[in-house]
Amino acid sequence: MVVMKHLYFIRHGQSIANVDGVWGANTHLTNEGVLQAKKAAQYAKKNELSFDLIMISPSISAHDTAKEIALATKYPVEKIILIDEVKERHFGELEDIKVTDDINFIHGKDETYIEKYRHVESMEQLQKRPEKVLAMLKARPEDCILVASHSSFGRTLKRAINGHSYSVSETSFSHLPNAEIIKLI
Repeated sequence: MVVMKHLYFIRHGQSIANVDGVWGANTHLTNEGVLQAKKAAQYAKKNELSFDLIMISPSISAHDTAKEIALATKYPVEKIILIDEVKERHFGELEDIKVTDDINFIHGKDETYIEKYRHVESMEQLQKRPEKVLAMLKARPEDCILVASHSSFGRTLKRAINGHSYSVSETSFSHLPNAEIIKLI
């Protein structure tokens, strides 16, 4: 278990890629996604969340979401840190294309299913990234940290915090809603 005072996670607001059913595409938020990010920002302000560090995936949607929260909580936007390790899972040949409903359905029950496609980041590889991130955060002086990223990274981050390795039985596809601030630690 990582010792840290407060760690929050937020999945980006609804993106154009989410609506289009495209995995891994680096797109802006939809109008709904902007509203979701603003609602999360108001939640942070209302609950007096004060972040010492906001770190994000290098995606546009994560940046746009984190920027709304930074503005509402008076965190300097220019101090938001992009961390490659919190990026979306790499979907290989499924990246930037519309994914079929059958692939989406099976992937919802077993995240390893898509590993049969070329160049897809395996769950074993993906699980190593949050472990590195947690070690890095543990060494940092900040007490209240927000990570803005993606659903697949968020699920693996939750597993790493709880000391669980990836397994199909563990996947139960715990859906992470768009733009909802979740306290992990």
